[in-house]
Amino acid sequence: MSEGIPRPDFVRSRWINLNGEWGFAFDDKSAGEDEKWCLSKDVFNRIIMVPFPYQSRLSRINDEGFHNVVWYNARLRILDICIGLTRSGF
Repeated sequence: MSEGIPRPDFVRSRWINLNGEWGFAFDDKSAGEDEKWCLSKDVFNRIIMVPFPYQSRLSRINDEGFHNVVWYNARLRILDICIGLTRSGF
């Protein structure tokens, strides 16, 4: 099994591992879209370890409450990702 692939039945020859630390926020008032949280780093007051769900201890959030809306935030270098995919034959 390849590093970072938790479900070997879904293994793909070309994929990008997005696991790691991401900014995270609960949006219990569903305000994020109207307040354009996607454009702000200030609202992401927690760090979550992807790919684990926020309810999991491994996520580093470990909140078992119900939250209808949650937000994730990360900066990705798309050019680097595209170059990596090109080199791998994607």
